[in-house]
Amino acid sequence: MAFDLSEYVTVNERIALAMDKWPDASFQNIGTKLIEVAGHFYVEATVALYRDPNDVRPAIATAWEPIPGATPYTKDSEMMNAETSAMGRAVIAAGIPSKKVASAEEVANRQHLKAVPSTPPPTETTDPWSGEIVNAIPTCLHGEMKWNTGVSKKSGKDYAGYFCAQPAQTGGFSKDGCPTIWYVMGSDGNWKPQS
Repeated sequence: MAFDLSEYVTVNERIALAMDKWPDASFQNIGTKLIEVAGHFYVEATVALYRDPNDVRPAIATAWEPIPGATPYTKDSEMMNAETSAMGRAVIAAGIPSKKVASAEEVANRQHLKAVPSTPPPTETTDPWSGEIVNAIPTCLHGEMKWNTGVSKKSGKDYAGYFCAQPAQTGGFSKDGCPTIWYVMGSDGNWKPQS
């Protein structure tokens, strides 16, 4: 889904507004770390905006950036992008008005990311009778099914499932009638079979 970036303000514009309001303001990076969430890695940057040298309650904001960055503009610049995003959010936290909290850069940088992991759920399981590890990739009339994820053009929602290896799929069925095995995103951030 494309966003209208004209409704978003850039971080540079936010910083300029803050400096106009507080000429003695300064930004301080007060913490960075690498974090993992649902098998994905992010750099986290926390920035404080001191409105003047004696500011005892600076505006503090945190931002994450995925590693590796998914665009040519974020790859190998993840830390800088996270810090810049945190700066823009600190300006909003300090009270500079904005229609949107996200900056134009944050929205633009997310346009190329998949909203959900494309990794299929584990495909091996232990046979309860023999104790052997067996392949659990579903099959249909045409052999092993293929894992696929995407975003529905019609609803704009994420989907995932095992599809027939035959290329012609309509309405969740192959041209020979093989049904798709649909998955939904669980609360733990992993795909699980749709019930």
